[in-house]
Amino acid sequence: MATADGDEHNGKEKQEQAPFRLLDLPAELQLRIFEFAVCSDEPIEITRQDTGMGLSDSESSQGDPESDEDDTASSQGDTENDGTEDNNGTEDDDTEDKEQDDGSVCLEPGTIESPVFSRMNLTQPALTRTCRTIRMDALKLYYSRNRFRASYCRDSDPVDGRQDFDVLADWLQCIGAENRNSMGKLELFDSKSLEFVQRRDEEARSLEQTGSLCLWRAIGQLEQLLSMVQVEPGVHMASFVNSSFGG
Repeated sequence: MATADGDEHNGKEKQEQAPFRLLDLPAELQLRIFEFAVCSDEPIEITRQDTGMGLSDSESSQGDPESDEDDTASSQGDTENDGTEDNNGTEDDDTEDKEQDDGSVCLEPGTIESPVFSRMNLTQPALTRTCRTIRMDALKLYYSRNRFRASYCRDSDPVDGRQDFDVLADWLQCIGAENRNSMGKLELFDSKSLEFVQRRDEEARSLEQTGSLCLWRAIGQLEQLLSMVQVEPGVHMASFVNSSFGG
């Protein structure tokens, strides 16, 4: 009898010590967790955040060092563990994933190099880099439920010789056709002329005209890839809603 009790006790201990698997949860709970992890009420900035969008110059250029370090460490941990600890991924699966055009390689931290751009939130959420099964569902939520925003004006001051529009184009190419097709909303704004929207002098009017030309130039370059353009008058902003991107 003592042996049976001991076996029962050891069995309970093993159950308590066993790792909890996210994929063992009901599908509804998995979805709620994925939404909490990858969806945001705030727009996700692809290029530089400007003072015109509510951040100071120091905040927009420096970001959060501690957060950046945590993201990098998390990504490194995910890269080391991907395909080894989870039974949904093997070394072969990991290699196959990286061959897919889903941003798994080019969106690793630091790939889009620049003192400013490298601090922006260009990486995909850590949850999407755990295993293939989670990645497929979580990435679709990430791109379809979030609102993405980027400045576009090629007349803005370049960083390391690269304009905001160049980074946006790199990002759109980087995430792959499937994720572009999943995107729900992408907003473009003129980072330079927003600072002068409220002004009434001649310089402001000139900049507004330049900004409008810049906006339509950007729309012309992207309209073959994006659909359903909505231009907000007087704010130099265009939204691509329920976009259908080409390859």
